[in-house]
Amino acid sequence: MFNLSLGEAHIIRHVLGTDEVMVVHHTDCGFSKAILEDIVRKEVGTSVGLSVDWVSFMPIGGPGGVRGSVEDDVEYLRMSPYDRKGMKITGWILPDSKGDR
Repeated sequence: MFNLSLGEAHIIRHVLGTDEVMVVHHTDCGFSKAILEDIVRKEVGTSVGLSVDWVSFMPIGGPGGVRGSVEDDVEYLRMSPYDRKGMKITGWILPDSKGDR
């Protein structure tokens, strides 16, 4: 659909007029096993041309696993000042093993 290779999409930028946000995590995520904060601070900040020093990163996984991570992200977005009234925010978990799609 987006013509992306495995591992190429980590952030999808907000577009004005968006009325739905889908938080999508997948099981057996290699990205969650990487040193996430270092990668994001170095690569994402450079690619979007913004400083990400102000971001407080949360670990992926933890006691709640993938489900807990999705729930935390959805709640975070719902509490965000950018959540417009009526915006639909949902969370999804896709089963994934060894890059299967």
